[in-house]
Amino acid sequence: MPRRTKPTESVLRPLLVVLVGLALVSQPGAAEHAGERQPDGRERPALWWDPHTEGSAFARYTTETYALITDLPPTYAELILGELERNLLLYRDVLACLDLPEAFPQRLRMRIFASLPDYQAYHREHWNQSIGASFAYHHTSEPETREAVGFFVAREPFFAGLRHEGFHQVFRHVVEYPPQWINEGLAEYCEAARWCDEAQRFEPRLHAGWARQLREFIGEGRRYRFVEAEELLRMSKQAWNAEAASTYAGSWALVWLLRHEFEGGRDLLERYLTALEPEARRKRNERRAWRETFGGPDAQRLDGVSERYERFQAEVVPTPEYTRFREAVAWVLAREYTAAEPLLTQVIAADESFYPAFYYRAVVRRAHDRPEAALDDLVHAIAEFPQYTSAIRVAIPLALELGQLELAAHLAVRLECIGKRFAPQARHWQRQIDAAREQRRGDDANENGNGTESDRAEADEPGNGEDAPQGATAPRTLPSETGWPCPESLEEEKPQSAESTQ
Repeated sequence: MPRRTKPTESVLRPLLVVLVGLALVSQPGAAEHAGERQPDGRERPALWWDPHTEGSAFARYTTETYALITDLPPTYAELILGELERNLLLYRDVLACLDLPEAFPQRLRMRIFASLPDYQAYHREHWNQSIGASFAYHHTSEPETREAVGFFVAREPFFAGLRHEGFHQVFRHVVEYPPQWINEGLAEYCEAARWCDEAQRFEPRLHAGWARQLREFIGEGRRYRFVEAEELLRMSKQAWNAEAASTYAGSWALVWLLRHEFEGGRDLLERYLTALEPEARRKRNERRAWRETFGGPDAQRLDGVSERYERFQAEVVPTPEYTRFREAVAWVLAREYTAAEPLLTQVIAADESFYPAFYYRAVVRRAHDRPEAALDDLVHAIAEFPQYTSAIRVAIPLALELGQLELAAHLAVRLECIGKRFAPQARHWQRQIDAAREQRRGDDANENGNGTESDRAEADEPGNGEDAPQGATAPRTLPSETGWPCPESLEEEKPQSAESTQ
């Protein structure tokens, strides 16, 4: 488990975002994080929460609907349970036509780890699988063994994942084997929704990540195949999973269109959902729901949906300042960094959750020889999108350069956990981190050793016939892999959650 860095080590260490008010600040170890600000006045994000000062003992917390198993402190457990119960309001709205039960036969189980490595180890040992997602829902034939599993970060991505996997739990309680597009499309829709305190309800929002995927990487760039609406609606789970970079975005878009932008779309969605049989196998549900919704005299409705869906992927605007963001990226690619930075700052001011703007501003700040500010932007981008591999892969060497060894080590662990293809890079950086730690220990030993400063300096000089002190090495240099992958590599544009069926 990564340990918290010392307050004196750097002002760039990731800090705990205070989400639960003054009660949280009163916890042991929390006061040093509370209220610390960046130069622009915003609180720094947290990449992880290390509750080792609390004892880290697993405990079980329950409500009428949920059972939460976690090694987080009680305050956090209560926060998560409150979110889970409130999320039920969203699910009941989205699935209103299915008449969700007021009380479930057994509590829905959620298991949350404080540590990413522990989360990964649990999946290997208990579910016999390696997983790169931040969250996963495991559906089995025995209701009492089903569970959603995640690891905690004190940022919105965690609560978005909670909404996503919580939806799978509830939906698959009433429909055992739904078609994949509706199962994931509705989960992504719930993930993007946000609670409005004033209205006391969830409000729908565009999913900025998938909207950008549709617009740039499917619609314009054609990096991923555009899956037409009819094909998406009739895809098997296996075919759907094989093109997840396209089908996640497409499924979310279809749900959004039917609920908000296509006349009569909600009726179609309700007809599709009510055609699903609670205990039927997936293939039967796929065929039946298609036939009942778009078969026979209703076939012409599909033409309208397909046409609107194709226009949507070409026109969707992921964030309010999207035009300005595209202009800024063009300046970055042209190496006109001075022109790009104010545009990116405006984009961030309008929407701090739009993580690509932080990435590109980090590119600009690094080019302007402001590595601390660049690392700070990368930390924000990763906090908003924990699997943002483009940002992680450049943040690790930059943290090394700045001596932020704990941050670099945590990011190396996270990179390795995301997927096997990143493991060699992660291990390479871990070796560099270990070497830097060894050098630091040697430097500390030299400072605390016997002899005067002039004696030690003389012993270190070449040609004096004596070995250099242990740990004294050449100044640390960064490997050649530190070049910025700009524009972003697209490997990170993958789902943050996963679902397994056994």
